[in-house]
Amino acid sequence: MHDAKNLLGVIGANVAWLRGNDAEGKLGESLSDIEHACTRLADLLHQAIDAAPVSGIRAAVTLADLVRDAARPFGRVADREKVDLEIEEASGRVVVDPARVGRVVENLLENALRHAGEGGTVRVKVAAEADDMTLSIEDTGVGFHPGEAPAPGHHGLGLAFCRNVVHEHAGTLTLDRSDALHGARVKVSLPRHRPRISERPRLSLVPGP
Repeated sequence: MHDAKNLLGVIGANVAWLRGNDAEGKLGESLSDIEHACTRLADLLHQAIDAAPVSGIRAAVTLADLVRDAARPFGRVADREKVDLEIEEASGRVVVDPARVGRVVENLLENALRHAGEGGTVRVKVAAEADDMTLSIEDTGVGFHPGEAPAPGHHGLGLAFCRNVVHEHAGTLTLDRSDALHGARVKVSLPRHRPRISERPRLSLVPGP
């Protein structure tokens, strides 16, 4: 389902690009039909993923790879909205359900891009912090101060779903104000994967001359 959602994102982004470059307006009606179908199918996929029981199927994945895959369809969206989408990565693995955590990343990115505003910035950072891998997403939207309720619409990102998924993985999700961009900042922390001895590559000793 996660792969299907990514493919829909690619279709939607390309439809938006075609619309912006359809100077003669010949494709308008057809593009609207495609957009409507993609939106409806994406809603159905979201509902299915959000309502799905925890599968218990998890894999050790590189968090930066998962974030990059989830962010890829948003590149054209950011270009169209004239939003600067910055991504900073660090290596490190986590053991997660890739579909559910990928959905969290998509939700947070959708929300940040929606609130950044034209000419704004969304900054995505994957970092290694002690025993955790962290993902922080900041934007130049209205934001809020610690202790305040988020600006209208920030709960529309499915915050409860995001928190539940992160908690399922023994992680934390915090929401506060970005000191750098003065909008909202969401930070997700997930336990870092430490391979057991049996999982580590073995060294072969080559006898000397």
